[in-house]
Amino acid sequence: MVLQPGKYLLENNTMTISQIPLPSTMLQITPENSGQPVMTTQPVSRRHFVREMLATGTALSVASLASPPLEASIRKLPHSTIFGGFDVPSLHEARAIDAHAVRLIVPIVVLQKILPQALTAQAGHGPWPWSFAVIRALHKAGIKPVVTFLWGNWGQALPIPAVNSPRGRQWLQLVRQFMHIMGDQLYYVTLDNEPLTFLKESNWHRSANGTIPVLTWYSAVAREIHKIRPTLPISAPAINILPQVMSCNAASTNWIKACTGFTHDLCAWTNRNSHISALDLHLYVKDVASMHRQLTFARTLTDKPFLSTEWSQSPVLNDWIKKPLDGHFASHWKQPAKLTNADYTLACMQHPVVLEQWNDFMATAPLSPTFMQKSWQLMRRNRVLLSAYSGGRQYKIIGNPVRAAKYAQYALTMLYANATVVPAHGQWQPNYKLVQWFKAVADENS
Repeated sequence: MVLQPGKYLLENNTMTISQIPLPSTMLQITPENSGQPVMTTQPVSRRHFVREMLATGTALSVASLASPPLEASIRKLPHSTIFGGFDVPSLHEARAIDAHAVRLIVPIVVLQKILPQALTAQAGHGPWPWSFAVIRALHKAGIKPVVTFLWGNWGQALPIPAVNSPRGRQWLQLVRQFMHIMGDQLYYVTLDNEPLTFLKESNWHRSANGTIPVLTWYSAVAREIHKIRPTLPISAPAINILPQVMSCNAASTNWIKACTGFTHDLCAWTNRNSHISALDLHLYVKDVASMHRQLTFARTLTDKPFLSTEWSQSPVLNDWIKKPLDGHFASHWKQPAKLTNADYTLACMQHPVVLEQWNDFMATAPLSPTFMQKSWQLMRRNRVLLSAYSGGRQYKIIGNPVRAAKYAQYALTMLYANATVVPAHGQWQPNYKLVQWFKAVADENS
């Protein structure tokens, strides 16, 4: 169903604000997937009723077209922000860090391989594939799963298919099957992961008939999702290049100029597409002030709410990771003074160290103990509906030494030091104090 501006879908009935039935003394809202009602015994206004339903992520769909948009008085009201994590690999870990939402990436090439097994499991024969089992477990536990589609393998730039091509029809069929199996278990779907990183540049360019191939594809996917789950919120693809767009000028590289043009095209498409209810931002920033600048700039591009399915303070390590080890740390742990922080991090991935040694190293990094909390509070004030910290676990970085050194810093902002620290009794060790900082925010958000 495509709603008209100013209309709301409540219990399968489309209505305006004035038509929504209003309880006189008690408001009970059951957020989709959570099973936890929100109660108040105070008399409420109809506008407050709508605001609360929007804020708690209920099965209330909002028509959010660019012209005309939602009523200004409602758009400006605060939204609650669901706090969680990206790349949390199991229900056990989600509970361990008090995550209220978990974001997972589902590559289409993986979906092709595991959907037959999922369909068999749905029929009662055999186990569920891992990703399906995790989503089902999260949903059952009241943790909101968010899925991001990826149209290829990690780091492999595939050309997006034409909608009516054999591959396009096959992929859309996979999307339909996935949505049928998921039922009401998902909180949000993001249509792609950082397309400016993973897609071929030809997908962004406007064709002779004026269309942009990748946006035509996203529109088709969104339509297929809403045919199956008409009230499931869909986010535009996650973008990760706002700093480059903000700084673009006549002297910028051709790549930055191309990214800037595509970002504006993507946001214009987001604004006019009635299937799209939010824009996903990957906010990797040095500090809270940088995040505020990016959110302020993004608000000039769209009036729709935001998600942030990845964010961290990793850029604060850009320069530090290239510097030599702290002298006191190197002397105490008998490390070669010529090692850089990147060298040491990569060495720990090859030969994990004890937690005390890693914690001493992490203490020399310029990470702020208040960054998570202040960032989450900032996102709450800026209509970010989901805040999924990036990320849960470290990835082992191998291959080209220059590339490895560039990405070593990301290991320092993960919640668990699973790749750099010797496990304790078969369990991952926490990464310095990051789990502690994360759980403090999660507790505040509960």
